[in-house]
Amino acid sequence: MKPKLSFLSPLLAGLLVSEHAYAYIDAGTGSMLVQLLVGGFAGIAVLFRAVLSRYFFSRKRGALSTDRMALEKNSKRISEN
Repeated sequence: MKPKLSFLSPLLAGLLVSEHAYAYIDAGTGSMLVQLLVGGFAGIAVLFRAVLSRYFFSRKRGALSTDRMALEKNSKRISEN
């Protein structure tokens, strides 16, 4: 059995025969599209940076406690002088 494609022929004929669409993008719609693209790129950049910093530039578990200890030693030295 062949599938019946007779319903597609008028649709294709209508798309191929039409001369003018009479459609336009006004300034408001164009600026909205530009804003959408810029915001999307910025969001992707922030997400990419967050993922990179989490997986490639993360500290070890004990690094935070050693940093605090170093800060406390430095503050004691400064207060002694």
